Amino acid sequence: MLRRKKKEPVQPAAPHKDTLILIGNGFDIWQGLNTSYSQFEEYYYAHREEILRKLRIKAYKIYGADRKPKLDQTGKPVVCSDVELLYGNPFAPDTGLAHMFWHRFEDSLNKIDTQRLNLYFGKERHGLSEMKRSAHNAQRILRKAFCDWIGTIQLKGQETGYQFGDNCLFVNFNYTDTLPKRFRINPEDEYHIHGEATDPASIIFGHAAHPESPYQPLKRLGGRYQGLYIIEEILYDTDKHIEDNFSDLCLFFAIHGLMAGDIKQIYVLGHSFGPADIGYFRHIVNATQGIMEDPEEDLSEEDKAYLDQMDSLETFQMNVQYAVHGSYRSMGVIPSAYPPIIEGDPESERMLRIEAAAVRRRFLAEQCERNWRRDKVFMKMLRRAGKKGIGHSEMGPPSGGGETKAERPKETAPPQWHISYFSDEDKQRVESTMRRLKCQNFTMYPTIDACLERFRKPKE
Repeated sequence: MLRRKKKEPVQPAAPHKDTLILIGNGFDIWQGLNTSYSQFEEYYYAHREEILRKLRIKAYKIYGADRKPKLDQTGKPVVCSDVELLYGNPFAPDTGLAHMFWHRFEDSLNKIDTQRLNLYFGKERHGLSEMKRSAHNAQRILRKAFCDWIGTIQLKGQETGYQFGDNCLFVNFNYTDTLPKRFRINPEDEYHIHGEATDPASIIFGHAAHPESPYQPLKRLGGRYQGLYIIEEILYDTDKHIEDNFSDLCLFFAIHGLMAGDIKQIYVLGHSFGPADIGYFRHIVNATQGIMEDPEEDLSEEDKAYLDQMDSLETFQMNVQYAVHGSYRSMGVIPSAYPPIIEGDPESERMLRIEAAAVRRRFLAEQCERNWRRDKVFMKMLRRAGKKGIGHSEMGPPSGGGETKAERPKETAPPQWHISYFSDEDKQRVESTMRRLKCQNFTMYPTIDACLERFRKPKE
């Protein structure tokens, strides 16, 4: 006897995603959470000694001119950690770190006084070893402090008066679960681009000034150059690596079937547009407006040709000069073997652009080499998700450093951006940044409430 095959229930079609919502730290502050960097500053100093004990890192005692330990107002010895040594003045670590270091915490991580550190640790093998150890400890301390602080931020669910539609996807730059707890969004529609508080190992923070690997020949040259290499290592390790993070974000978009031309509206809520995150906005603007990015657009055709014709020795020299100039520029001290960068001098600035372009080329080559395995993993995950024929070229593929490759169809209008701002200074910075990114299709709102007016629930 034949049995009729049981008919499978029809699954409702997944809602079409056409609205992208980018969540910054100001969003959590708007919700009453203590997530400002000034709060992190307080947490760090209150828990520094406890963190050092847990990590088994010794604190530095501060001695006075009489060679006796300095005492604070309570009679306890004044101490500091490798954090103050690395990011402050190693010759006077008791002066601590300026409030501005914490106020602009992520960007501050690339502000290292190379000259002073090299003078303090010296160029001998023991001193360089101590510099490396101190740099490693400073990163461990800051990471432990930052992750522990994030873990203390508690959130209570409550009604907000807003409701987002099923057509929205969320890219959250924060570490909290504010969206599912207070706005009842589906967690599958949210992507934490810098990790989540519930998983400290996933947390990413840092600057975006040194994504390229430290230049190996500096290490082989030894002496002061090896000191430069150690500092390049620090800068590389504390870089957010935006290209890699954006590649992962492309996977999130592809799994949801989202292509650049699908995006009609983009909301940016409580984001400062700080230097550490501008790369993300650049990628999204380029992808949704069909902009083909040229990483060497500041170079003349003659300079591009010069770069193409450089031999290995010239490439080596350009990379070393870039490391030297970048590290010493803040002090105005350049080793005599290398010409100083003179601000306002056309030839001097031209050479700096060429040096930067040479390093950029090395970085793109590194990205291609590092990401070919990533592409395979990407496509395997898409197949598992049953997404056939969905690529991610429109949102910037992992290969080639995440640069945009495909143009948006000409008949597709670019999305409308809606951006909240906090102050007039904030507004000016955001407007300037968006115009620099060649995006004119945006509207500014003085509050997050005003920006989210269309998502407000109707009053009963």
